[in-house]
This record gives sequence, C-alpha cells and structure tokens, in this order.
Amino acid sequence: DVRLKKGVPFATQVNVEPLGSDDWEILELHAGHIEEQLLNQSRVVTVDTTLPVWILQSTLIKLNVQSTVSNPPSNSVLLGPSTELIVAPKVRSKGSPPAVAAADAPPLRL
Repeated sequence: DVRLKKGVPFATQVNVEPLGSDDWEILELHAGHIEEQLLNQSRVVTVDTTLPVWILQSTLIKLNVQSTVSNPPSNSVLLGPSTELIVAPKVRSKGSPPAVAAADAPPLRL
C-alpha cells in the first residue's frame, strides 16, 4: 500500500532487527557500505515494516523496523544524515554454525 504522507518528521534514531542471522552476518561485514548508501535507497521508514537494503547491488538483506525516535513522535519517519540506525544482533540458534554468542554481540550503531 503506497500513500502520500505529509508532515513526516526526521528521525533522530531508528531501531531495527535483521530478519535472519544471515542478514545480521552480512550487515556486520558491510556496515560501512550500508552507512554510506542507506539514504540512497530509502528515505522514509515505518514501524513494523520490512526495510530492504541492497549491498553492492548484488545482495539483499532485510531489516524489521522495531521503533523510531522523532520529535514529534511518529511511526513513520524520514531518515537523514544525522539519524542513528541501531541494529539489534540476530545470532544463529544452537545447532547452526556459531557466528557469535548472543552476549558477545552488541548492537551495531550506524
């Protein structure tokens, strides 16, 4: 559903979580590229939606938008150069090859 939204505030912070552990691992490897290119791919995000992010035009990762911080508060926000993107870790479950232990995986701040 695509709709025009007026008066969307700029976000100071957006909290996201990778959909899967593969998305997390790829994001860890390419954090610098994502930080540089995210605004070229998306300008508005909404809580409880999936944000697709292309890495080097060949790999797609998906991030779930968990929450936003803006003034005034809003579920839909504009991303800007000063928006802090905080990515919660999503580590592999037991039985899968371990990437990092959950306690050892702090959130990424982009």
